[in-house]
Amino acid sequence: MNFEVGSAYHLRFEDESFDTVISTGVIHDLANPAKALNEWYRVLKSGREALVYDPALIVPREKIKIWYERLEGEELALFKEYANRTPPRTYSTGELEKILSETKFKEYEIKRGEWIRIKLKK
Repeated sequence: MNFEVGSAYHLRFEDESFDTVISTGVIHDLANPAKALNEWYRVLKSGREALVYDPALIVPREKIKIWYERLEGEELALFKEYANRTPPRTYSTGELEKILSETKFKEYEIKRGEWIRIKLKK
């Protein structure tokens, strides 16, 4: 398994390169989630699935303060930058359905619990 840093909007891979695309904790942070989902559709092989997981609950600021106390050095700086830059948010099922309607994915299933789980089929 390899990990790469890149843009969710412009993946460096050829069309239909992957059997599965997995996204964890990303959708709520994207300015244009439909654009990213269309890029994931492009690199996903025909007949295969993308699995998207995102927080279903907003973490209270009090809990974030507890996390701050456990971090130090670069981790603390990075977490503070991220937490201050991104307002906490989550999507309702209706908002997700609207986003998905703007993508090439037409077959999907949304489940909610502590996490939002979206199964998308190409």
